[in-house]
Amino acid sequence: MIKQYKNNLEFLSNNKGYLLQDEIKHSLILGISQKDNDTFTFLSSNIDDRFLLGVLAGKNLILASNTLESDVYLEMINHMDNIYYPGIIGTKEHCEKYNELYIDKYQESLIIKMNQRIYLCSEVNNYSKDLGKIRLADFQDVDILQDWALDFYKDIDPNTTIKDARESVVDKVNRGTLYVLEVNDEIVSMTARARSINKTETIGFVYTPAIYRKKGYASTIVEEITKKIHNDGRVATLYTDLSNPTSNSIYMKIGYTPHCDSLMLNKK
Repeated sequence: MIKQYKNNLEFLSNNKGYLLQDEIKHSLILGISQKDNDTFTFLSSNIDDRFLLGVLAGKNLILASNTLESDVYLEMINHMDNIYYPGIIGTKEHCEKYNELYIDKYQESLIIKMNQRIYLCSEVNNYSKDLGKIRLADFQDVDILQDWALDFYKDIDPNTTIKDARESVVDKVNRGTLYVLEVNDEIVSMTARARSINKTETIGFVYTPAIYRKKGYASTIVEEITKKIHNDGRVATLYTDLSNPTSNSIYMKIGYTPHCDSLMLNKK
């Protein structure tokens, strides 16, 4: 049976206990579900004690489940038949199961948009060099950072506009979660803190323009913001793109260890 929850609070009331059993694996769906947004849709497919959770938050359908049995996945796929969603994101095994049944129903496969790995870090190795000054981004930085954000988002959603990118930057500046690395009075890299949950907080929005890459700037800012998260008593997590072995290697040198793999699959 498909259940559509009234709001994020009802969804969390029913499912937060399960999701917190592995807060790192479920950090995305937990973080999104903390937001009170009338445009979000919160779903579950329940058969006996098995379930598949789905959160549609403007883009991909975010999945979490306690089973790999087909019936709950097929029920969700059938329910989504007349609802627009560009694709799915979740742990590798859950997305692969969803795609297997999607192929059976529609005779076509979802396409891998991003092959990801979720890392955690509870202790920093002090790998990075001490480069420049790290500070909170402010409104004087927005005109520069909006272009960086647009380039960052295009890998995830090519339909992102400069207006979307600017709004994202302004929101992060307003909330005091966006940081920049400044070298010789010039900003050269950025990252943001996101999804502060019970015991974890995620680092994301990591971006360095091409002209500043391979200088250690990204590792410097990620390491320092990781330390800030640790100082607040939380474990740091982040998502990486497995097609970029260099960044994965750097994060592990900082002290991040793999937790699980995640997929982003899009419709054709």
